[in-house]
Parts: sequence; structure tokens; C-alpha cells
Amino acid sequence: APMREDDEARSDGSDEQGELYCRMEHAKTLTSILQCLSSTGSHSGSRHREQHCQVEATPAGMTFVVTGRGKTTQCQAAVPAEAFSDYRCSAELVRFGLSLPHLVECLQCLTLSGNTGGRLTMHRRGGGGGFSLTLE
Repeated sequence: APMREDDEARSDGSDEQGELYCRMEHAKTLTSILQCLSSTGSHSGSRHREQHCQVEATPAGMTFVVTGRGKTTQCQAAVPAEAFSDYRCSAELVRFGLSLPHLVECLQCLTLSGNTGGRLTMHRRGGGGGFSLTLE
């Protein structure tokens, strides 16, 4: 399920050339983490649908950061590289933005089949090439 990156996130000096590839054996793990972020940082009504998260990936792992209307950090969750069965980050920092509600919805749809939801692969291509999310 391809997702479009948040154009706003690319204007902040993020590394456009960096590439991120990671695989998690059980999609339910990441789904649960992001659901917590979504409910913690959610706004009532339609504002919830506009909630964005900044993804900051380093060779040590990924951090999902949700900011409030005042551009201050509301909440964040760090997922270490060791939580993934395969994790590769080609730059010291790869930063991009995603719609948190859309990401959570995609993961929920992919994991509705019950149990652990299968193997999850996320790939952010360098050079502004986009973000893809795949469930096997």
C-alpha cells in the first residue's frame, strides 16, 4: 500500500538522498506502537485526520514524532534497529513525514486477518522517491 510523503517534511533540511529499508516479522508490533501514538496525540474531530508524524531514521533505529499545533513535540516512540529482522539506513539521518492516521489505517487493514498480521516491509527510497509499505 504505497503512501505519499508529507511535502512539508521535506523542506526542513532532511536527507533526500538517504534510503531506508526495514522488515519486521510481525506487523502487529508496529501497529500497536503507532496506535498508541495516534491516540495520545489525537485531536478531536477532523483535526485527527490531519495528524502528521515525522519519521527520523538513523542506523540505530526509527523514531516517530507527533507534534502539536504549536509545533512542539506531543509524543514520540522509538523503535530500535534490533526490533526489525532486517534494518538498513544509508545515511546518518533520513527524515520524512507521513500522515499518522493513514499509516495506522493501512497497518490495521493489513493486520485485520488476526494473529500477528504477517511480515511488514517499509522502504523509503532516496532522492524523494517515496515511501512504500508492504505486508507479506
